[in-house]
Amino acid sequence: MVRILSARNQSLQTARLLPPLAAVALLVGLVLPTVLPEAANVSFFVVAGLAILLLARSTAWGSMLRRPGIAMPLLGGAILTVCFAITAREPSHVLTVAYFMPLFLAAPLAGLFARVPGLMTPQAIGLAATAGAAGAAAVALFDALVLGLPRAGVSVNNPIHFADLALTLGFVALVGVYSDRRWVRLLVIAAPACAFVAVLLSGSRGPTVAFVPMLTVALLVLLAHEGWGRGKWLTLVVAAVVGLALAVLAWKLGAFAEVTAFADIIKVLRSETVDGSTAKRLVMYWGAFEAFLSSPVFGHGLVDLTEAVARHVPPDAPFESPPHMHNDIADFAVVGGTLGLFAYGLFLLAPLAEAISAGRPRPWPAIYLASVLCVGYLSMGMTNAMLGILSQTVLYGFCLALVVHLASPHAAAAKVEPAR
Repeated sequence: MVRILSARNQSLQTARLLPPLAAVALLVGLVLPTVLPEAANVSFFVVAGLAILLLARSTAWGSMLRRPGIAMPLLGGAILTVCFAITAREPSHVLTVAYFMPLFLAAPLAGLFARVPGLMTPQAIGLAATAGAAGAAAVALFDALVLGLPRAGVSVNNPIHFADLALTLGFVALVGVYSDRRWVRLLVIAAPACAFVAVLLSGSRGPTVAFVPMLTVALLVLLAHEGWGRGKWLTLVVAAVVGLALAVLAWKLGAFAEVTAFADIIKVLRSETVDGSTAKRLVMYWGAFEAFLSSPVFGHGLVDLTEAVARHVPPDAPFESPPHMHNDIADFAVVGGTLGLFAYGLFLLAPLAEAISAGRPRPWPAIYLASVLCVGYLSMGMTNAMLGILSQTVLYGFCLALVVHLASPHAAAAKVEPAR
């Protein structure tokens, strides 16, 4: 009897700790990445660790591990571990799979969110991500107007990474349009605009271009949702007008001018001149392709990424031994060969597989979030490393946990019927 009472008291104490921990998780995962990225990264691991400790005995880990959003990243991690073990020159090289650890921690976070479904709603997620996007705009304006920095975001992060995080949060915030409160739906559509301000002031061309496919997918998914009320259609129309206006503004300002890899490749074929940054990227891509061909199955390992590419770069080419090749496909092809590319596909498609496999009724918030997450990371990963860079990987892992949660029956049951 004493043991039973003690277990009940422990369970009650744990239950009381879960809501504040989930609230802290929202703050860490969606508000802080653009403002205090290092604090967000450290706090992410602390929150995930506490979730494991608190839920160790009360969560059905077996059923959780069978979810596509959880199983696919773990399988991808196992594949990379095998590749790294084969190519390692010393045992510690195998441990470089830890670069993707945030993806493997989606399970405890999803377990935490499942225990407080009334708190982890599309409304709360949308508002938190809007705060993160607004914070990004504030940092960008401060850097540009007060500090006079040529590229905004430098005060807190690498400007490209800063822009990637801002853009992701801007579109994650639109999950709030599934809220039953009109003021929330109107507020969250400001998030992409805030993110776009941060991206433009950061001078990052890749995220600027990625804005277009992310906006397109966001609108398509929202349009595909049946049963929209009149108020929500108005919200969607406003979001479309705002987004398209921003895209036109960027085009008029020349932000899209000759920034795609295709345009630069055509220039090279025509023997035309490209800027120094683009020239370096093209050399990286060529070296990565040659390195992939030299070890097409298992790759060269993460430790040997730069060295492997450098060995296949022409002697007179502009190559300065960067930490990565500014392209996720190139990076995974070099570090893991064909198996590495398969692991990348598992990482990238995990959110979408989770949302689609949920069945009916379709979890539209999860489908929306999974769609913009996959398209966004694929688009931004064409010009910069995303998965494997700590801040971007932490944000992806956190959003993956959100998709798993929103695709679950308990999240749908906790959702309030929307007002018409």
